[in-house]
Amino acid sequence: MEADLTTQRATTPAEGMKLCGAVRLLSAIFGYSKDKVWRKLGLKPPRTCFICGASLSHTKMFCSWECYKEYRRRYCHITVICEYCGKTFQRRRGELVWRIGKRNYQHIFCSFQCFSKFRKEHPRPGRRKSVSATKEKERQDVPNN
Repeated sequence: MEADLTTQRATTPAEGMKLCGAVRLLSAIFGYSKDKVWRKLGLKPPRTCFICGASLSHTKMFCSWECYKEYRRRYCHITVICEYCGKTFQRRRGELVWRIGKRNYQHIFCSFQCFSKFRKEHPRPGRRKSVSATKEKERQDVPNN
């Protein structure tokens, strides 16, 4: 099967651009990835902008700064809801993966103020109270002479 694939070589990059649909078909027939089919044909796959599909002459993913910003808006930020105030805001995907996956956070807040208010209303069980709060309680428990 490999011999059949290597006999179909394109001579110019423009001819290779026409082979995009054929590459997809060949990758399905032979069970190769599309990149491997391009390599077997002796060509580099055509580069297109990730957002608008414009052809690129360089190795970058985007044709313009606007396409890059659109990519960041669409794929790099996730809209989440603050668990204290209910406000919607955006966080980077990587930050959420780090907070929820690796740090095991169970709540997401829009600001430190919302976090502080939530913590006051929902104290964590088994935590020691602050030193000043325990001293204040001791003063109340000791009778005055």
